[in-house]
Amino acid sequence: MKEEINLYIQTISPVHIGCDDVYEPTGFAIDEEAQQMVVFDPVSFISQLEDPDKREFSNICAKGTIASILEVYNFLRNRPVNGRAVDVCHGFLEHYQKTLDISLHDERKIRQELNRFEIPRTAFRSVDQRPYIPGSAVKGALRTAYLNLMENEKKLSEKRKERNARNLEQRLMEYDGIPTDPFRMVKVSDFKPVGEIRTRIIYAVNLKKKPSDRDARGVPLIFEVVPPGALFEGTITVGLPPHGSGIRKHISFEKLFKSSMLFYMKEKERENKELRGIGIEVIPVSGQAQDREISSLLRLGRHSGAESVTVEGHRDIFIMGKRGERKQYLNRATTIWLSSELRIPGMERQQCKETRDTS
Repeated sequence: MKEEINLYIQTISPVHIGCDDVYEPTGFAIDEEAQQMVVFDPVSFISQLEDPDKREFSNICAKGTIASILEVYNFLRNRPVNGRAVDVCHGFLEHYQKTLDISLHDERKIRQELNRFEIPRTAFRSVDQRPYIPGSAVKGALRTAYLNLMENEKKLSEKRKERNARNLEQRLMEYDGIPTDPFRMVKVSDFKPVGEIRTRIIYAVNLKKKPSDRDARGVPLIFEVVPPGALFEGTITVGLPPHGSGIRKHISFEKLFKSSMLFYMKEKERENKELRGIGIEVIPVSGQAQDREISSLLRLGRHSGAESVTVEGHRDIFIMGKRGERKQYLNRATTIWLSSELRIPGMERQQCKETRDTS
C-alpha cells in the first residue's frame, strides 16, 4: 500500500537550484528602462533587422574578438528586442552600464567583466522555460532532516564522530546498501510552478558571521533566482517496504514532517541569531502556515549553508583561513551567503494540501 500527499512549496527567500545551464553574454540584451534582461533568439533577431543594420551587425560579429562582444552590447543598447524578460537587480544594471563604458582597447578588462555576465540559470522546464523545483532537491532536503532526527534519537556522536558520510547514513537508518535504503520507499515528484513566476537576477555576497575588519574571501556571485512568494505544487508518495526486501525501517509521513520541522526550524533560529549579530534584518517565519493543518520548513538550493546539509554532531566543515595559516575543519561555518536584498537564499515553506491513499 502506498500513501500519496499533495503539497505546495512556497518560497520565502530567493532560491537558486543549479541546472548546469547559463545565460550566455551574447544571448541577451538589457532593457535599462524596464530593468530587465531580454533573452532572445539571435537568428530571429537578425531576421527582423533592416538591411543596413544587418550589415553592421554582421560586420561586428565577423570580427570574433573579445572587444566585438562589447560592440554587440552597444549595438543592442536601446534597440527593441523581442524575447523572454527576466527582472534584474539594480546592482546588475549598474554593472552592465559600467561595462559598456570600458575602452574597446582594454581587452583584459573586457574579458574579466564579460566572464561575470555568464549567469547560472535556476532549474527550468525546457517545454516553457518556467522555473520548477526538482524532486531530487526536495528528497535530499527531507533526507538530511530525517538523518538529523535519527542522530537525535540514536546519539551516535556521543560514542564517536563518523567522518564517512555513507557509513553514517547506513548506521543511522540501519541499511547495508542501496537495495535496503529505507528512502527507496519515498518518491518525490518534481514541483511544477503555480501561476506566473518571474525569476530575477541577483548578486550573492559572502559575509562573516562575526564582525571583523577583514571581509570574507568569497567574491560576489551572480545568478538567477526564484523570488520569495513563488508557489509550486507536487506530490510525495511513501510506501511500505515489500516483504523480503530487507528494508528494516519504515519512513512515515509523520516522521518526515516532524524531522523537517525540527531540523530546519532549529537551523533558522540559529541563523536568525547570527544575522542579528551582524546587524542584518531577519525574515520572520513561524514554520507553521496559519491556514494549513500540516506545514514545515525546507532548505533548498545553492548556498543553503553547510550546517543545513550535514548531520549535527558529525560535521567537519572546511574553513579557509588567512593566507599562510593552516586550513581547518570546524563543526560550524564562519561565513554566510546573502542575496543583495539581504535575504537568506534557500529557505522554503512546505504546506500540506490534501492526503489520499493510492495502491
